[in-house]
Amino acid sequence: MTIPASSPFPSLHRILVAEDNNVDARYLEAMLAAVAGEAFQIQHVRSMRELDAAVVPGEPLPDALILDLGLPDSDGLQTFEHAAQALPGVAILILTANADSGVALAAVAAGAQDYLVKGQVDGNAIAKALTFAIERAGLDRRARAGESALATHRRVSSVAQLAASTAHELQTAIEMALTSNLTVATAISKIRETMIMAERPLDPGTKAAVMAS
Repeated sequence: MTIPASSPFPSLHRILVAEDNNVDARYLEAMLAAVAGEAFQIQHVRSMRELDAAVVPGEPLPDALILDLGLPDSDGLQTFEHAAQALPGVAILILTANADSGVALAAVAAGAQDYLVKGQVDGNAIAKALTFAIERAGLDRRARAGESALATHRRVSSVAQLAASTAHELQTAIEMALTSNLTVATAISKIRETMIMAERPLDPGTKAAVMAS
């Protein structure tokens, strides 16, 4: 499948549309095709059960989901929550019939990229909303991956520092054992006692005695 170089939407994206009204779903697909040609591959599901069935383990997830919150087997914010769990990291656009829908706004606050009002958007607006939503979702995924990599690096660094400290302690203990006729375990114990004492603040009496000596 090819997309003309002159197309304002040159990238190919897989879009899942969860809408129980077949007429609305076909109209949405026709509006997108009119402005973006074949740039958006549409897969239509009519219920949450069908959405779950469309998620096949081991196969790529869609790039975006256009989600009607009122499906036959799910309604309201729980529809978004279920979809977000089924499609982690996927850009979700809410489809609503009410511009002042508190539920749609709540879904955006919970992580949806945006919401579209039926009858108040054209194909160009929907295509742009999808493009921006997919890009933002990609940035979010990369940011989370970067944070995870940084956390892993910090954990590895901590383990390396601990290993170096333990190796130094063991080497010191072996040398002490060889020169002081002690077992390695006893030498390690004495080293740790010394380190603990070094970290404790001296009380005034002890400090004075040390200074006097």
